[in-house]
Amino acid sequence: MKRIIAVLAMIAASQWAISQAPQQLNYQAVVRNSLGQPVQNTTVNFQFQIHDVTQTGNVVFTETDTVTTNVFGLATVQIGGASPLTGVTWGTGAKYLQVGVDITGGTNFVSMGVSQLLSVPYALYSGNGAGPTGATGQSGTNGATGATGATGATGSGGGATGPTGPTGATGITGTGGGATGATGATGPTGPAASGTNWGLTGNTGTTYGTSFIGTIDSASLMFRVRDSIAGRIEMYPAGNTSLGIYSLNANTGTRNAAFGGHALYLNTTGSNNAAFGESALRNNSTASNNTAVGEGALFSDSTGDYNTALGEYALYFNTVGSNNTAVGGQALLRSTGSSNTSVGALSLLKDTASNNTALGAAVLYQNYNGANNTATGYEAMFANSSGGNNSAFGYTSLSHNTTGNSNVAVGTSAMFHNTTLSNQVAVGDSALWNLSQGPGNNTAIGSKALFISLNGSNNTAVGYGSLTNAGTGGGNTAVGSNSLSSDSTGSNNTALGYNANVSAAALSNATAIGYSAVVSASNKVQIGNTSVTSIGGQVNWTTFSDERVKTDIEQNVPGLGFISLLKPVTYHYNIDKENELMGAKDNTGNWPGKYDVGKISFSGFIAQQVDAAAKTAGYDFSGVDKHGSIWGLRYSEFVPSIVKSVQELNTQNENLLKKVDTQQQQIDELKREIEALRAK
Repeated sequence: MKRIIAVLAMIAASQWAISQAPQQLNYQAVVRNSLGQPVQNTTVNFQFQIHDVTQTGNVVFTETDTVTTNVFGLATVQIGGASPLTGVTWGTGAKYLQVGVDITGGTNFVSMGVSQLLSVPYALYSGNGAGPTGATGQSGTNGATGATGATGATGSGGGATGPTGPTGATGITGTGGGATGATGATGPTGPAASGTNWGLTGNTGTTYGTSFIGTIDSASLMFRVRDSIAGRIEMYPAGNTSLGIYSLNANTGTRNAAFGGHALYLNTTGSNNAAFGESALRNNSTASNNTAVGEGALFSDSTGDYNTALGEYALYFNTVGSNNTAVGGQALLRSTGSSNTSVGALSLLKDTASNNTALGAAVLYQNYNGANNTATGYEAMFANSSGGNNSAFGYTSLSHNTTGNSNVAVGTSAMFHNTTLSNQVAVGDSALWNLSQGPGNNTAIGSKALFISLNGSNNTAVGYGSLTNAGTGGGNTAVGSNSLSSDSTGSNNTALGYNANVSAAALSNATAIGYSAVVSASNKVQIGNTSVTSIGGQVNWTTFSDERVKTDIEQNVPGLGFISLLKPVTYHYNIDKENELMGAKDNTGNWPGKYDVGKISFSGFIAQQVDAAAKTAGYDFSGVDKHGSIWGLRYSEFVPSIVKSVQELNTQNENLLKKVDTQQQQIDELKREIEALRAK
């Protein structure tokens, strides 16, 4: 149900006449919803109760009225229209009006406070009298003059004179005096005053700079309306200045300025305060150095110091909080904390914590007890309730955060849906936009970075659109515009470079390094794109080969039996076909050198043929890489078979050498035998 965020009520006039009933009081109120918007064209119920003597005294009058608001949310009610006010004894002490409202038209009334009925309603007291006073009657004739009393005896011997005797009764007045004539008509109003006298209907003959209303001594000047304080101009050291009914009404403080009805109404010893607007700083008593501009600004402040409130109802409920700054209608409306800064209508509306900074309309609107937050931009951190140490800069950034802590969101709608997660960093328009579940600990820098991520964790994305489609995966690192943009559920992947990517959505532990490099399988590293013609370094690539990390060691590598089956070939690369098979979306266009690799005649083997040769040789050959959509060859894996082949050839060679040596010995023996025969 919508709640009433503000009801601006006033008794506009009181109507009563002896000759007609019922007695009535006009009452008007603007009804607003929780967003501060007027509740328009809606039926609402009001309940009015009048308490006797005190705010909690006996209820001497109760009435319920149903009324429909207008297009401005204004409701007008005639109190006494449903129940007569004749039962209220207005002359027996103070009367207090309590107003309750149910904007749903029911009877669940929300109390809007109790306020004392002042002079205008008390005119109703005349309704309890005995009727109007009649016209003055004619004077009667004078009575007769009474007889003169007897003279007292004179004392003898010159004694002291005795006291004068009492005056005798008045004698009867003689006849002949006529009746007193009727009072003549009032004469016309005389001319406006001039000279040194000021008239009540205007003045003439004044001289600017010379004529004035005021004093010519060191006395302070006071204004009164209906015999109540309505303004004052005080000399130093008091130095107070006020204008408005009941402004600075109870003041004993110094150097205060109050302009507006009830401004600084209850101030006693507070000093150096400035209040401008109806009921601004109304309840301030002893606090000092506050500034309130706007109706109801700092209304409830009593002892809080060094506060600044600019706007209707800004810092309205603050009582003891200090060092707050609120600029905008209802900014920091319910704040009771300290050291908050709120600039923008409805910003930090419900805040009771401290050290928050809100710049923009409805920023940190729902914040209740979250502290040390900084939010800038319309509805930034709008729903935050108790989350602390957050920073949000941008339109609706961290808008749904409620209890999440230590988050940083910079950019329009950055971390928009985050509610409870902590330790997130999102920099860029809509970065980490969808994240709302999981353990968190994500970092997204760049527009739309980690845009779709729902409950992923420990992801790092740097660059426009990096990891933009990552939904539930975690532990991914993407650096470069659009890097890892195809990863949606994969984890622990790494992409470094513009458009560096994975070929499938659910790969894990895959790495792509370089511009448009695409890795096509899990647990695989791809360096460079399909146009790379050379990969090198100062030294050869090192493969771990420590005996301590190897098991099941066997000397069963085939040699010539495998090598002799291989078919060395020359070939050229078709990179368009390669990109197609890898699932790489080539949107880079044609750029210089892109197809240079296709012009090179390479020497090597065909992976499928090598695989067939290994199977024929009964060899579980690790040199054929079948990970991903394109087969590859690890040419270094051929070395063991080549070495084995060389060893086999060496053994054959040694055997041949032994055989040749044996044959040579036989030849030499035959030669000796032949020579011996010849010698005979």
